Amino acid sequence: MTPQGSSSKTLADLEWARLTRAIADRCASEPGAVRAMELPLLPDLAAVWARLALVEEAMRLHGAAAGDPVPDLGRVQGIDQLVDRAEIHGVLDVGELAGISATLNAAATAARQIGSRRALYPLLAETAAPGRAVEELAERIGSKIGEDGDLADDASAELRRARSAAAADRARVISRIEELMARHRDVLQDTFYTVREGRYVLPVRTDAHERVAGIVHGTSASGATVFVEPRAVVALGNRLKMAVAEVEREEARILAALSEEVGRVADRVRAAARAAATLDLLVGIARLASDLDARLPRLLDSPRLSLVAARHPLLLLDGTTVVANDIVVEPGRALVVSGPNAGGKTVILKTAGIIALMVRAGLPVPAAEHSEVGFIANVYTDVGDEQSLTLSLSTFSGHLCNLSRILATAGWGDLVLLDELAAGTDPDEGAALARAVVEALCERGATVAVTTHYPALKEAATVDDRFVNASVGFDVGRMEPSFRLTSGIPGASVALAIAGRFGIADPIVARARSMLGEGALDFAEAIARLEHERTKVEEEAAMAKRERERAEQARALAEDELERARARDEKKVSREVAEVLEVVQRTRAQVAVAEARVRRRRVVPEDVRSAREVLAEVAPEIAPGGKLAQVLSPAPQGRPATEADLRPGCEVWIARLGGKARVVEVPRKGKVRVALGKMATTLPVSEVLLLEGKRPAAPTKTYEAPAYDAAADAAQPAQTSDNTCDLRGLRADEALEAGERFFDRMMREGKQCAFLIHGHGTGALRAQVREVLSKSRYVARFRPGQQGEGGDGVTVFWLR
Repeated sequence: MTPQGSSSKTLADLEWARLTRAIADRCASEPGAVRAMELPLLPDLAAVWARLALVEEAMRLHGAAAGDPVPDLGRVQGIDQLVDRAEIHGVLDVGELAGISATLNAAATAARQIGSRRALYPLLAETAAPGRAVEELAERIGSKIGEDGDLADDASAELRRARSAAAADRARVISRIEELMARHRDVLQDTFYTVREGRYVLPVRTDAHERVAGIVHGTSASGATVFVEPRAVVALGNRLKMAVAEVEREEARILAALSEEVGRVADRVRAAARAAATLDLLVGIARLASDLDARLPRLLDSPRLSLVAARHPLLLLDGTTVVANDIVVEPGRALVVSGPNAGGKTVILKTAGIIALMVRAGLPVPAAEHSEVGFIANVYTDVGDEQSLTLSLSTFSGHLCNLSRILATAGWGDLVLLDELAAGTDPDEGAALARAVVEALCERGATVAVTTHYPALKEAATVDDRFVNASVGFDVGRMEPSFRLTSGIPGASVALAIAGRFGIADPIVARARSMLGEGALDFAEAIARLEHERTKVEEEAAMAKRERERAEQARALAEDELERARARDEKKVSREVAEVLEVVQRTRAQVAVAEARVRRRRVVPEDVRSAREVLAEVAPEIAPGGKLAQVLSPAPQGRPATEADLRPGCEVWIARLGGKARVVEVPRKGKVRVALGKMATTLPVSEVLLLEGKRPAAPTKTYEAPAYDAAADAAQPAQTSDNTCDLRGLRADEALEAGERFFDRMMREGKQCAFLIHGHGTGALRAQVREVLSKSRYVARFRPGQQGEGGDGVTVFWLR
C-alpha cells in the first residue's frame, strides 16, 4: 500500500521500504514489525506533532537508566483473526488461547510499568492504558493453561477428576497387556505394544494370529504383522475410551467458555493488542533514532526544509562514513546543485526527500537538533533511469513522461526533486527545457531541488533570485569527491580533468578543451577559482579551529597545574601547622607530668609555673589562626559572612582553622556546618569569612514561562553554534562564568537573540541562569526553548 502523499515511484526512488524495514527489524514483535512496514504518512501537521510527541517520550524511555526499563513486548502476537472468530462464537483451541493470553499479559504489564511513571511518560501511559482493561482476562486464561501449553489439570475440578480416572484406566490396560505380551512372546513380531485408534494392540506374526484371541485392528505394510487387541483387554479398553471421551468433553467445555469470554470483550482485547503493537512500534522507532543519532526537528507551518548537518539515514545504516551537509530548500524557489559526477549531487536530493517523508511519518531525522522542517504535502521525484523496452521508451522519453505527470499536479506545499533534469538530449534544447520546467514549478509555489551539468541552469541564479546555486566539491588532484555541499556558488563538472586522470590521452583532452567556446572556458575557470578560494578558506578555518582547540587545551592544562600547585601548597602548610600543634601538645603533656612529679617531691613549683606561663604566652601565637598560621597561610580577601550569604557549596575562610572550607548545610541559630577536606565541624557564623569572587550558589527557584510572543519568535534567527552556549557538565560557578563570557560576546557582536543550553537535571542551573537574565537590564525578554529547540533544557533570550 502506497502511503498518502507519495507515489510508488517516489517511495521506490527514495528507498522508503528499506527505512521501514530498519524500524521493523528493531521491533520486538511481529505486529509491531507489520505496523512499521505499513507506516503511514500522516495527513496534517497536527498529526505529525502528536506522533513526534509520542516518539520523544519513547526516545527518553529507551535512553533512560535501568530504573525505567523498556517493556518486554516480544510476546505480543497477531490475534485479530482469533478475536474475530471468538466474537462470532467460534471455539479457539488451547494454543490460540495461549497466544491471546501472552499478548494480553504483555499489554497489561506494559500498561502497568509505564502507568507507574505517568508523570515522566504521560502520552505513552495513555497509549498503553487499554492493556489494563484486559488484565484479569489474561490472568484467567493463563491460569488454565499449563507450562506444557495444554490445559492445566486444575482448569476445573471436573477435568482433574476425569483425567485422574482416565489415567487409572490407562494404567490398568497397560498392566494387563504387558502380562499378555510376556505370555505370548513366542508368537509376537517384537516385544512391544502399540495403540491403534485408541486401542492397545500386540504385534502378532501373521502365521500365528489365531493363537491370540482378540480383535484384529490392522496389519503392517508388509503383511507380516497383525495388530491384535487381546480379548482380555477389550473391556478395559472400552472403559478407557469412555474415560478419555469424558476428558475431551470437559476440555471442549472449558475452551468454549474461555472463547466465549474473549468474544464478549472482543473490542477491549483488540484495543489492548493494538496498544501493545503501537508501543512496540514506538520503541522500534526510538531504537532506530538511537542508531542514527536522529533528533526531533523544529516543525514549520510552511513547506520549507532547513536541515543542519543532515545525513542520509540509509547510508548510515549501511555503515558508510557520511558527510553531514546543510540543505535549505524553500517554496517558490529552486536549489540548483551542480558539480562533477559521483560527487554526491543525487545523495543531496535523496537526503532532502527521505527526511521530508520521515517528518510526514512522525520520525526523528538524522540532522542537528535545530533543523527546521515544514509539512510537505507530496514528494515528487524524477531520479534514475526511466528507460523501458516494454513501453518503447528511451531514457529521455521516460523522463518526459514523468515530468509531465509532475507538472500536472505539483504546486504549493509539494517538494519536487529532479535529478539531471532534461539530460539525454541536445544540450542547448535540454538546458532551455530544464530552465522552463523549473520556472513553471517555482511559479506554482513548489519547493524544488534539481541537479544539473547545464551552465545555463547554473547561470540562471545570477538573473533570477528564485534560483539558488549550490555545489559539491571534487579534489581533482586526488580524484576524490568531498561530498561537501556549498551554498551560493555553482560547481564545475571537471569532465576534462577527470578524463585525463582516467587515461584519456593528453592530446585528446587538449583538443577537447580547444573546442570549448571562450565563454564556457571563462565560466569553468571562474567556478574553478571560486572552488579553490572556498577550499582555501575552509582549510584556513579548520587550521584556526585547531589552533583554538590547542590554545584551549593549553589553558586548561595550565589551570589544572596551577590548581594542583595550590593544593600542594595548602597540604604543605596544613602539614607544617599540624606538626607545630603536635609539638605544643607534646610540650603541654610534658609540663603536666613534670608538675605532678614536683608535687610528689614537695618541691617549690615556681619553675614549673614559669614554664607554663611561657608556654601559655607562645601557644596563641602558634595556634590555628595565630601569627604562625597567618604567616604560613595568609587569609585571603573577604568580608564577614551573614546567614543569608551561606548556602551549601559556597567557599569560605575559617580563620580559627587557618584554611578554606565549604559550607555543607544551611545555617541555623547562628551556627553553620562546614567541611575542611574530610573533616566537618560546626562553627559560629561570626567566625566565617566570605571569600571575594566566590558567589554563593543561588537557591533553586521555579520561573513561569513568559507569554509566547509569536511576532518576536517569527523574526527569531536560526540557532547556530555562533549564538549558542552549552553549559551542560559544568559546575554552577563555572557555568555562570561561561554564561557571562558568552553574554558579553553577544553584546559585542550586536546579536539580538541567543540560546543557553543548561539541560534539565535538577533544575538548579536552569533557575540560576534565568535569575541572572531576569535581573539584567540588557535583557529584553527570555523564554524556555520550544519543541525542536531543546524544550525546558534551553533558555532563549533577546538583548535590548
